[in-house]
Amino acid sequence: MAKRDYYEVLGVDKNATAEEIKKNAELKLNELEEKRQAIADAQEALANAQNQRTVRVYNRETGQWEWIADEKDVQKAQENLEKAQKSYQDALFDAELER
Repeated sequence: MAKRDYYEVLGVDKNATAEEIKKNAELKLNELEEKRQAIADAQEALANAQNQRTVRVYNRETGQWEWIADEKDVQKAQENLEKAQKSYQDALFDAELER
């Protein structure tokens, strides 16, 4: 594995103080945590949206209540979730490369 320039990874000058290095490291970690939280929020929202799009209807032919969902909406929500998960995985991969 190639050596990394840790100053570049943290976005600080080579003459940075320990305080500046710590501050930038915390900022980078916070950015990654914000991305992770955004994906967790998106997953929860989409799961809730999927559940809300599921409707209980009465089928007069069978005389029973059934659950139905708009498949297009459910599929779109799943695609958006997969995109968000991919984005997060890419961010994690980039963070690993920067180590």
